[in-house]
Amino acid sequence: MRLTLVGHSEKYLCEGLALLFFPGVRFRDGEDGFEAVIEWDGAEARTTLFDHGREESASARDDDCEVAIGKSFLAAGEALTGYRPEWGSLTGIRPARIAKKLLSEGLTGAEVQERMARDYRTSSAKSALALEAARRERAAEELCGRDPVSLYLSIPFCPSRCAYCSFVSQSVEKCAPLMEPYVEALLSELSAMVEVIEELSLSLTTVYIGGGTPTALPPHLLERLLSGLADRVDLRSVREFTVEAGRPDTVTAEKLALIKAAGAGRISINPQTLQDRVLQTIGRRHTVDDFRRAMETAASFGFDSINCDLIAGLPGETAEEFRRGLLEVLSYDPANVTVHTLSVKRAANLRPQGDELLHERAGIAEMVDGAYRTLCDAGFHPYYLYRQKNTLGNFENVGYAKADKDGLYNIYIMGELHTIAAVGAGATTKFVDAKNGYIERAYNKKYPKEYLDGAGDWTSAAKLRELYRKSRES
Repeated sequence: MRLTLVGHSEKYLCEGLALLFFPGVRFRDGEDGFEAVIEWDGAEARTTLFDHGREESASARDDDCEVAIGKSFLAAGEALTGYRPEWGSLTGIRPARIAKKLLSEGLTGAEVQERMARDYRTSSAKSALALEAARRERAAEELCGRDPVSLYLSIPFCPSRCAYCSFVSQSVEKCAPLMEPYVEALLSELSAMVEVIEELSLSLTTVYIGGGTPTALPPHLLERLLSGLADRVDLRSVREFTVEAGRPDTVTAEKLALIKAAGAGRISINPQTLQDRVLQTIGRRHTVDDFRRAMETAASFGFDSINCDLIAGLPGETAEEFRRGLLEVLSYDPANVTVHTLSVKRAANLRPQGDELLHERAGIAEMVDGAYRTLCDAGFHPYYLYRQKNTLGNFENVGYAKADKDGLYNIYIMGELHTIAAVGAGATTKFVDAKNGYIERAYNKKYPKEYLDGAGDWTSAAKLRELYRKSRES
């Protein structure tokens, strides 16, 4: 698709809007039959869209350039394609941020929803969802002490690589010899990071061990990781300690006992789907029965909270199968359920067929909206919300929780409410200066081998120290 911008430089916004109506297009100067001309004269935006000879135009006035462009693009896109996105012109990752800002300006909940509908053309259902997530963010923020920080430990190993995955994870069968030196290197970096946290008198709020699949580690290395963490951090003082046990085929009573003994109150066991044929299609080497056994085993350990992830829109799964899977997940009485919408990422193995999946909307809406109704009827509420580029049907990812069981780390990282100090391969430390509205990231080496090759050069910890000192001096 060729984009022509006149009188403004909102290229990123216009690309996001174009993807709402023309999923999977590439933005280049060559002719592919699609074109968008977006004009702004300081008071009015005009969008003209071309699709293989067909043409539609629309104009909108607003003091805000982005709002005006969004309105005009939506009107032209809907006229050309007949599709009206439920999130309207919102293309960003964090729609709750807009609702939260409006609340901070003194608007009531009803006024927030009215403003979102007016400025962004969001549906009433999506405006309400953003509002609920914003309220949960505000409540979670109030739990933090002075100078809060959360800690993330990356375990980039999995039994196999899922077709939809673009995370930095390596299969166990290929990288087993790296596991032991990796755990030792991670604990060394953790020492450096904890030293900075203590030196700066930061208040450690949550700890999250993710990946990858932390329980892909054999028991002796999982025990080494957990005991090494406990040697460096007083886990009794944190509000939440989570360990992902994401792949059901890695969950054993022995590993769960180690996790429970270490003080983790929250775990995730993630089936993604309860259809064996779909699991095979997406490359997850476990069965639905593995998930059932894992949940039955975990129930006996008395964790405060168990989360289960499901993905709407996996290839080959019908809306009815997704609904039945969700009901079965609920039969195990989890405290959290996270419903993701499949995102077709460029680094994922699913990408070739994903371009076709991007055009599917009706079935995805049935899954996502049906999950909302089912979970709310079962006593859950949405507590965090985020969106991704190239998500099927332009839908969202939502975490649902029972009363008083919100996953705090998820809220803090998605809301960018405070600093995340991250260690391990592929980990991103995110410094958040909430007072000045400033965020800066420090990136670790992506792959385990690269990470090990650079062991001892813990630049993220040093960068965090530098950023805090500069912030406090200013």
